[in-house]
Amino acid sequence: MSKKFDFENYIDCLIKIIPLNVAALSAMSLYRIFFFFYFKNIPTFGHSTEIFKAFVLGLRFDLSTLAYINSFVILIFTAFLFIKKSKITQKISMDYNL
Repeated sequence: MSKKFDFENYIDCLIKIIPLNVAALSAMSLYRIFFFFYFKNIPTFGHSTEIFKAFVLGLRFDLSTLAYINSFVILIFTAFLFIKKSKITQKISMDYNL
């Protein structure tokens, strides 16, 4: 008998990724702010609209980077749905409660 996959566990695993993504996005944004204040030029500091646009563009770039990384992780999780339960996949499933 094969054990049917429980989608609640699958969704729980995907939800556990969200805090990690928020932490990574925060770290990237904090680094960008640190980089700005470290290398800022005082006379050009008055152009706040361009600076805000640059931060928004950087945030969009960070979100797309995280989306590419997460798509790989989600594909791996989804692959476990269709792989027969071998010894290796059973061990991984037990380790990550899949």
